[in-house]
Amino acid sequence: MIKPQFIGYDNEPFSIINWLVDGVATFKTVCYSAAEETEAIKNYNNGTSGFCELANDCDIERVYIS
Repeated sequence: MIKPQFIGYDNEPFSIINWLVDGVATFKTVCYSAAEETEAIKNYNNGTSGFCELANDCDIERVYIS
């Protein structure tokens, strides 16, 4: 796994949510805590996220810093 490099941020992300359109990662949301990730997924599942009309699935990529 390639470790991503982040330039210009105070904190490194906790996770990246890839929003999928027909199985292709088209949009992403960067979450800096577990709470942000939970809120983003909750909003998507509740239909209150702006991605509900754009994406038909999501995939969560955890960013592990070693």
